[in-house]
Amino acid sequence: MRAGSNGRSWAVWAIALAAVLLRLPYLVEPESIDEGGYLAVARQWHGAGPSLYSHLWVDRPPLLIAIFQLGAALGGLTALRLIAAVGVGIAVLGAASASRRIAGPTAAIGTAAAAAALFNSPRFAAMQVNGELLAAPFVAWGIALCVKAILEPDSKRAARAAFGAGLLAVAAVLVKQNMLDVVVFGVVAGVAAWVQASRVSTSSTDEPSATARFGRLAAAAAAGSVAMLILVGAWTVAHGTSLSGVLDAMYAFRVRSAHLLSITPDPRLHVRQRYLFKVGLGSLMYLSVAALGWSVLRKSVSGPMVWGLAATLAWGTFSVLRGGGFWNHYLIELVVPVAIAAGLAFGKTLPFSWRAHWLPAVTAALVIVAALTNWAGGLNKVDSSKGTVVGTAIAAASRPGDTLVSAFGLAQTNEDAGLPSPYPYLWTLPARVQDPHLAQLIALMAGPSRPTWYVQWSRPPFPGGVLKQVEALIASEYHPAGVVCRKTIYVRDDVVRPMPRASSRCSAKAAVAAPGYSQQEGARP
Repeated sequence: MRAGSNGRSWAVWAIALAAVLLRLPYLVEPESIDEGGYLAVARQWHGAGPSLYSHLWVDRPPLLIAIFQLGAALGGLTALRLIAAVGVGIAVLGAASASRRIAGPTAAIGTAAAAAALFNSPRFAAMQVNGELLAAPFVAWGIALCVKAILEPDSKRAARAAFGAGLLAVAAVLVKQNMLDVVVFGVVAGVAAWVQASRVSTSSTDEPSATARFGRLAAAAAAGSVAMLILVGAWTVAHGTSLSGVLDAMYAFRVRSAHLLSITPDPRLHVRQRYLFKVGLGSLMYLSVAALGWSVLRKSVSGPMVWGLAATLAWGTFSVLRGGGFWNHYLIELVVPVAIAAGLAFGKTLPFSWRAHWLPAVTAALVIVAALTNWAGGLNKVDSSKGTVVGTAIAAASRPGDTLVSAFGLAQTNEDAGLPSPYPYLWTLPARVQDPHLAQLIALMAGPSRPTWYVQWSRPPFPGGVLKQVEALIASEYHPAGVVCRKTIYVRDDVVRPMPRASSRCSAKAAVAAPGYSQQEGARP
């Protein structure tokens, strides 16, 4: 048994390594909006400034920006994606560790295979680095430590595990504010285990009561949570960001944005909802959850951990549905609990001989299929996004000291242009919520610190026609420098710059001269 268990442990490590290697072909994929936008925020977050993160504002927690800072310091997008790839491998091992403690090594293999496949699914846009993906290692190991704390008979080891679970629970939230999965799992599984233990009488007076034991675990978890809050809080304040501002961005902003979206709903929202459901269906996520439910009904899987897992799945589903935008990467939040559900279901319900001989082969086949899918997707490279092409074109035509405002979308434009933004909002929704009448943008465009370059990607429904005031200022103070990806790039009248030219393809005619614009030095005739 021990040899077989060791063999299956090596299988988990092999699957985790495969999960990392599957991401390598995507290191050269075009930059996504959020990747570029968060990198732009991270690069300039080095001290106090007029906005939340120095000169820029985004509704995300500080630990996420700190991870992007690390990626920027190590070289940028490629380094960031390598960090995410290693994080995926760590998350696979964490989820498998939780399953192994609950149901044994065979369940761990099933969980590892499911996690490796789902974390690398193009259906989830999982190849892009985002908050859900970077929070996944903290969630996976946080749940694993919750399981260890509850099941560990040694009180000191259990307390250390609970302390670690508290650390990781808060870390996950400080990467993505809705990732409360460890908290939900720990509370529900802990309460269920306490209720179960309280019903069992013990003849030994030396053993502590269930209430005392779980009280100590709760205290240890709370201590870990406070320790992480203090650590990240100190880092945040040292970087010039107020904790009240972070709290407002993480939660109060979400309330304000939800109110705004309810007033001006996106007509495409129902289409996204249906598509997101189809994505989950096609990825077999629902099948894994159904299999766990079937196992519970057959009473082959039961206990406090199942209650905790069910609550975590319910929370993840609620979190995805309340996300507002219904983007594919929201589903990454469900990967860890779904993978654990798959491992528990298939590791406990199959006949022993079938498990022992066929399950490793089936899980290996899942990883191979995921690998082939991702490699096939990598062979069909998509064109660079418009924001990347436009940003690169501006970078080639810009001069030291230039600035750029990329208005209302495609937040990666500033990162690819290598230029700072004097306007703090790189994304559309923060601009609509934080600057609803565009007072900040109008004051900027009318003042001496107006940007060298201006690109307007969209015309969101700002009230009172204030967007027309911005466009009037552009018409009076700027002239067209060129058109890249069918978007006009404007430059200030008092500077001379070359015409921006596209360096990669995003449309049939990526770059043409704007009407009345000299192709030599870009002077307005």
